[in-house]
Amino acid sequence: MRRGGILHPQLSEQLARLGHTDTFVIGDCGLPIPPGVPRVDLAVVMGVPGFAEVADAILAGGGRGGPPRRGGVLKGPRPSG
Repeated sequence: MRRGGILHPQLSEQLARLGHTDTFVIGDCGLPIPPGVPRVDLAVVMGVPGFAEVADAILAGGGRGGPPRRGGVLKGPRPSG
């Protein structure tokens, strides 16, 4: 059993497959996804986990592929407070 980093096996796999020109999107339940695009659903209940929690975990380098590649950018609303 993994004890650190990204624990979700599908998310970890997709992160490890990212290439230099690939795009990775963190979206909510309303984001339209074209057919054939890989999707990993992390939803437990509405709003959980939140964007910031997922983005922070990914940017911390929790995937099998190690730390995020240089130049990678994740954008989205950051909660205030």
